[in-house]
Amino acid sequence: MKVTEQLEEIIGFGDDDMIMGISGLYSAAEMDQALGEARHSVEVGNLTDMDRTVFFHCELGIFRILDYPKPGSPVNRLLDQMTEKLMEYPKEKRDALSDTMCCFVKNHYNYQKTADAMYAHVNTIRYRISLLENLWSCDLQREEDRLLFEVVSRLLPLWVKETGYE
Repeated sequence: MKVTEQLEEIIGFGDDDMIMGISGLYSAAEMDQALGEARHSVEVGNLTDMDRTVFFHCELGIFRILDYPKPGSPVNRLLDQMTEKLMEYPKEKRDALSDTMCCFVKNHYNYQKTADAMYAHVNTIRYRISLLENLWSCDLQREEDRLLFEVVSRLLPLWVKETGYE
């Protein structure tokens, strides 16, 4: 039995609302850092996986280096700016654009695979990606912009859920 499963079984006997965040290994002098990681694990875990009750900081992936969802952090300001531009479109189009972006990144920036996955014509996908590039002043030929797209594709659904943007 994995450690996560054992811990979930232990805390499952108590309060249903109990959630555990587990930091890396620190000395007693570094307890503030450990507590910060544990809290961050719970904050991110609550947004990404509602079915789990134990979250390890070492399993957070990209979220380990981002201060998300800390209010006022640079990544939150960036998401707010990008979301504001996206809000210029009606909800249906916004949803289509954000779904396309997420699917496009999951399919390694391949237009045809994205079109197949979304049951859409490849030119529709090209059009939507082009809209996003123009909207956010990005060029997916640039590695930095592709990385930004990838990070935003992971954070935007959480940002919308957290902030209530609809």
